[in-house]
Formats: sequence, structure tokens, C-alpha cells
Amino acid sequence: MHNTKRLHYLDTWRLIAVLLVIFHHIGNYSELGRWINPELALHLPRLGKFGVLIFFCISGFVICKGLINEQSLSKVSMTGFYLRRGLRIIPPLFLYLAVVAILSILSVIQVSFGQLVRSAMFVCNFHQLGSCSWFGGHTWSLAFEEQFYLIFPVFFTIFYLTKSPRLLLYTLSGFTLCSLVFYITDWPTISDYLTTFSYMLAGCACALYWSRLQTFIRNLPLIIWVLSVIVMFTLVGFFPLSKRYETIMYITIMPPLICTVVLGTPVSNHFIRYFFENRFFSYLGKISYVIYLWQQLATANYPVLSPWWTLIFTTAVFPFAYLSYEYLERPLIQFGARRTIQIHRRRPP
Repeated sequence: MHNTKRLHYLDTWRLIAVLLVIFHHIGNYSELGRWINPELALHLPRLGKFGVLIFFCISGFVICKGLINEQSLSKVSMTGFYLRRGLRIIPPLFLYLAVVAILSILSVIQVSFGQLVRSAMFVCNFHQLGSCSWFGGHTWSLAFEEQFYLIFPVFFTIFYLTKSPRLLLYTLSGFTLCSLVFYITDWPTISDYLTTFSYMLAGCACALYWSRLQTFIRNLPLIIWVLSVIVMFTLVGFFPLSKRYETIMYITIMPPLICTVVLGTPVSNHFIRYFFENRFFSYLGKISYVIYLWQQLATANYPVLSPWWTLIFTTAVFPFAYLSYEYLERPLIQFGARRTIQIHRRRPP
């Protein structure tokens, strides 16, 4: 009931996003990174951040699109929503953290119990609570997403956003303005929090105005979209900006730009469709969550090992992600979908 037709090109964008994160980690943190051109390495952190922002846009869009579809058919089930999200996110994460804990007990890596707990509780985006270590630090992005999932469905149903989509645009504008004010007045932590939510809200806005966005993109010359992609990658990865102006760019320009360009990919064009709806790329994007979890272990700095082990470990992540998705994630996703249908059927007409 909750499923919408899967947009396979978004899975390819997920693959691009996780590859950007992997390149950043290998280039800036692993032993293999010593052989990367220093000039290129300077740009990798921004590209890695860009990858995570793509994830945020897609997450906001997919969640909102599912809620819109569910509401159009009957009524949004909060129980079903949180059940599906929990089964999708928590088991793969806990499996990863369990392996990290075992490796720590065996003295292969160093992670404290508190760091594991913070990762498991989705609070690694609150730096005031302490470090989550390298091996759990990447769960900061999951923390933002889970906190968004807790709040947004309630907001969606209370204000019935399918009937009043402009309210979301006002909310997004308010988040952007407040984030900018907090940044200028030297409250960067609050600014970062609001900015991150802005990317997911921008994805939601694209979902609410989906038919209009599709029509707009379809009527644009392909060269406009291609140039937009080039501008987007140039701005986030290579355009020289001071830290202050770069942050202002991420607050104001990038949420609508990234979400519109990514979500509005013109797959009606044969050449664009050939790449973005490639079944292999799309499948790798579908399993990108597990790839994202385990690449952190693979790309860590292991000084006692040959740098080539980083490449071996990273390559091994992909077949492992396949096994995890097929034998852990997919069955749980299907179970969550069945339970949601049962919840809807038990509701009085």
C-alpha cells in the first residue's frame, strides 16, 4: 500500500553519493590516500559532503512521496511508518556495530562502549555528547535522518501537507533564514542542524510539487540540465570560496539546486536514461545503505597494513552489501510492508 513506483535513477544517484564518500575517505584518511595528488585531495572533503547531501535530498523526497501515496489511498499509519523505518535502518546498523564491538574486544581497532552506544542511539550529530570514533562517526548522517523521521510524519499529517504544500515552502524558507541568522551570529551548531533539515525538506518540497517539477524538467532543453550538473559539481567541489561564503552557499543555494537537479534528472532522454536507469548501477544504489555503513571500516587508517589492503577491504564491501541486502534487509523490508497492510486492514472503515 505504501509503495510507490521505484525511481531507479535515484538509486544511481545513491551510488554516486556513496562513491563520493568513499573517495573522500580513501583520499583523506587511509594509507592509500598518500598516493593521491595533494591538489585533488584538497577537494575530496567537499565532494564527500556533497555525497551526503545527495542522500539527504533523496531521503526527504522518498519519505514524503511515500506519505503522499499512503494518504491518498487511506490514511497515514504512524505505526506502519516507524515500523518500516526501524526495520530498514536499525538491523543493518546494529550488525555493523556488533562487528565493530567484536573487533574492538579483539584489539584490532579501538572503540569505547560509550561511542558504540552513541552510534546506536543516533546522537552522533550532537558533538557535545562526545566523539563516536572513526568507526561510528559516519552515523552522524543517520542521526539527522532518524531525527527527521521522528518529526516530519507528524508535521505532515497534522497540517495535511498534500492540501497545503505552500506551508512546507514557508517552513523551508524559515529554516533557511534562521540557519543563515544563526551562522552570521556565531551559532554554527544550530545553523548546521537547521541546514541539514533544509535539504530533506527541499526533497519533500519536490515530492509535493512532483508533477509540476516533472513537467518543468521535461520542457527544459537537455543542455540546461547538463550545465546545471556541471555548475553543481563545480560549486561544491572545486570553486574556490572562503569558508564563510562556502557555508552561506550550502545554506541558501545548494538545497534547492541539489534536490532539483538530482530529483529532476531527465530520464526521458535516451542517453540519460541509459546511464541512470542501468540495472547494475541502480542495484548498487539500492544497497548503498550497507555500503555506506561498512565502507567506514574498510577505509580506516591501518598503518601496520599495506595501503593496498584499503582497496581490497573496500572492494569486499560490495559483495558483502549484496548478501546483507538480499538476506537481511530485503526480508525485513517485505515484512514491514506486510505488517503495514495488516495495520490498514484492521482499521475501521
